[in-house]
Amino acid sequence: MKKGILFLFCVMASANIMAQGCADAGFCTAGALKTGNHTNAVEDYGSIGMSGTVGYGEQGTVVFIPQLEIGKNLSANSSVEIKLPYYIATGNLGTTSGIGDIIATYTQSIYIQKDKWDIKGTVGGRVSLGKSNLNGKNGLPLPMPYQPNLGTTDVIGGLNIRYKKHYVFTVGLQQPIVNYNDNQYYSGVYFSADTSYQQYFSSRKLERRGDALLRLEYDKDWKQDGIAASTLFIYHLGNDIITTPSGNKVDARGSAGLTLNLTFNYYRNYKKWRFEAGIGAPVIVREYRPDGLTRAFVVTPRATYFFRKKR
Repeated sequence: MKKGILFLFCVMASANIMAQGCADAGFCTAGALKTGNHTNAVEDYGSIGMSGTVGYGEQGTVVFIPQLEIGKNLSANSSVEIKLPYYIATGNLGTTSGIGDIIATYTQSIYIQKDKWDIKGTVGGRVSLGKSNLNGKNGLPLPMPYQPNLGTTDVIGGLNIRYKKHYVFTVGLQQPIVNYNDNQYYSGVYFSADTSYQQYFSSRKLERRGDALLRLEYDKDWKQDGIAASTLFIYHLGNDIITTPSGNKVDARGSAGLTLNLTFNYYRNYKKWRFEAGIGAPVIVREYRPDGLTRAFVVTPRATYFFRKKR
């Protein structure tokens, strides 16, 4: 097992830092779809936590996303969760910040066979609170890496299938159903501006396609701590559409296709608390990524407090 963990870190470290593209639109960590759904969870009533994702994005953009995470158990077999992120991006075009897209999910146990099978299903959605149309200090439109929102309302669904405690197979889908993205960035019109403005992916009035998820994961739990190592496949289901300044809608060719990420998570329980740390990096990316979700790597620490029943 130690050799496997060492190999995973070596692969992450060898991933070209400019070969960016984690491409997670939110559903990779939603409900039962997130990695590390460890079997010895301590919660009874629910939980409240805070995470702080740090990512290295397109053209050296650094993204920091502190996020409030609230969970409530409705019964022994069902729960709800809501995530409230705040998005901060800084790079060669300046610094922006704002409330991110809210994600809410409902998770239900579907089938449990002691010490063998544990199957959960999650449904929910992601709602943008903005139109992705922030401008820079010079009045020029900013590309998507600087926007706190995707400018869509999406539905999310999927299954988490655990076999013999350690082996996990996860499938999921996130599909935009309403698009109100009003981003105005189109790189071809900035010939008279600083050349740094011409280096991002055009995203004017972006119409984003859906994503499918497949995760193959191995978990190991001890008395107080545990690990999860996974291979995460995200397939973008079609080419996104952007609108040129003349009003023509065109395919963002190369935006469909596969992103392959490797992830590793560690957690430790301490009384009513759980402390976690996760890292992820891509090894296969899409050619064109106008949605601003490009990441060379992400690191996510998390602290969660669990509300327990009195014994």
